[in-house]
Amino acid sequence: MKIIKQCDGLPLAIKVMGGLLSTRRPSEREWEIVLNKNLEWQEDGSQKELNYSVHLSYDDMSPELKQCFLYYSLFPKGSEFIEDIAISMWISEGFVQPDERSESGQLDLEEIGVEYHRELVARNLLEPDESAESGWVYVMHDVVRSFAQFVAREEALVVLKEQTDIRGLLSHNQKIRRLSMKLTDSVLEWNILEKLESLRTLVIACNFKPGGGYSLASFASLRALDISFADCDWLVGYLCQLRHLRYLSFTATDISRLPHDIHEMKFLEHIGLFNCTKLNKLPDRITKLGRLSLEKLVIDYAPSIELVGPEFQTLASGVGSGAIVTRPFPKLRMLELRGMSRWKKWEWEKEGKAMAMPALDNLSITCCMLTRLPSGLASSDRYNQRTLYLSELSMLASLENFPSVVELDVLYCPKLKKISGFSMLRKVTISDCPEPEVLVGVMGLRSMLLDDEPWEIFGTPARCTPKGYQAGPPRQLPQNLTIIR
Repeated sequence: MKIIKQCDGLPLAIKVMGGLLSTRRPSEREWEIVLNKNLEWQEDGSQKELNYSVHLSYDDMSPELKQCFLYYSLFPKGSEFIEDIAISMWISEGFVQPDERSESGQLDLEEIGVEYHRELVARNLLEPDESAESGWVYVMHDVVRSFAQFVAREEALVVLKEQTDIRGLLSHNQKIRRLSMKLTDSVLEWNILEKLESLRTLVIACNFKPGGGYSLASFASLRALDISFADCDWLVGYLCQLRHLRYLSFTATDISRLPHDIHEMKFLEHIGLFNCTKLNKLPDRITKLGRLSLEKLVIDYAPSIELVGPEFQTLASGVGSGAIVTRPFPKLRMLELRGMSRWKKWEWEKEGKAMAMPALDNLSITCCMLTRLPSGLASSDRYNQRTLYLSELSMLASLENFPSVVELDVLYCPKLKKISGFSMLRKVTISDCPEPEVLVGVMGLRSMLLDDEPWEIFGTPARCTPKGYQAGPPRQLPQNLTIIR
C-alpha cells in the first residue's frame, strides 16, 4: 500500500515503480530503501508523483543506461522507436561499452545494447507499440519523454514545426550535442546549422537547401546523421567531410548514389538506406570501407537497382604479382537487402582464401527477382552465418550450400523446389512456397513449420510427426515433399 500511496494511484506511475522494483531483490527492506530515497526533484502540477517515480527509476540506472534512456529525448511526441536502429545509434555515440563478456567473445556491443534496451522495457520506460506489425517497434509515454527532455535540456534540442524563429533558437543553443528537427511545412537553410560545431547526433526530418554554401566541414564531431523526407542529393558529395561519422541513414530522400570516396569514412559502422527510390548503384569503393569497420548494411526499397556486381567482390591491393588479396567487409555481421524489386543478378563468384564478409551472421533478402544466390555467398567456407531470411524472391528455384545456417525462413517463393547443403540447420520455416520437392543434406534438422503447421523431424532416414495437439485425423506431409538427411 505504501507503493500505491507513493504513486497516488496513477497507473503509469505504478507501472514505472513496478518496473524499478522488479530490478531489486523481492524483499521488504530492498523496496523500503528505494521508496525512502531522498531525491532533489521538484515539479509543479498534477504529474508530480509520476515524475518522482520516473526519477527514482532513472537514479537507479547505470551511467551507460542513463545515456541510452536520455537519447530518446531527441524524438518528439508520437515517435516510434525501432529497437535495432536505436541500438546502432547508441553504439555510434559510444554509450554501449564493452565489458568482460565482450572481451571474452561471449557478447558483442550490439548484444549488450539489446540488454540495455530490454532493461528499459522491463522498467516500463519503453513500451511495445501494439499497433505496429513488427514486434520491434516501441513508444514512450509523453510524461516519461518530458522527464528525459528536462534532464537532457543542456545537451539535446528538439525543433518542431510550430517553432518559428529557428535561427534564433539555434543561435542560443550552439553548444548542444544532439539536435532533432521535424519541420513539415518549412524548408531549412543548411547554413544555419554550421555554427553547431559540438553536434554528435543530427536527426533531420524536413526538406532543406544549401543556403550560403556547400560544406559539412564544421561538423567534425558528428557521430550519427539521420536524414529523412528531404531532397538532399546535393549533400552526398560532401559526406566524406564527416571523418568521424559512425552511423548514416537516409529515408525517403532523392539520393541517387553514395559518395564515390565513401571508403575515406574510416569509422562508418552502420549504413541505412530506406525508401530511396532513385538509388541505382552502390559505389565500387564501398568494399574499401568494408575493410575497416562497417558492421551493418541495410538497403530498404531501392527499386532502381537491377545488378549488384563488383560491390562485394574480393579486392586486391597493388597490381601484378605483388598484389595482396584483402577481405572486403571483415566485420560486417548483418546484411539486409529489401524492396529491390528489379534486382535480377548478383555477380559474386566463389573466392579463394580471402572470402568477403567472413563475419556475416544474419542475412535477409526480401522482394527481388534473383534466380539463385551467388556462389561467393553460398560457400562451404562460410562458418559464421547462423540465420537466413528470404521472402518474395519470385524467381528463386533452388537454395544451396549454407552449411553453417541453423535457422532458415523461406516465405512467398513460388518457384522454389530444392533446399540442400544446410548441414547445421535446426529449424526451417516454409510458407506460401507451393512447389517445394526436396530438403536434402539437412542432417541436423529437428523442427519445421510448413504453412503454419509445426512438424518434428527425427531419425535417419528422416521421419516427420505433427508437433503439438491436433484435432481430427492425423496430418500428413505433402506427398511431393521429401526430406533426405
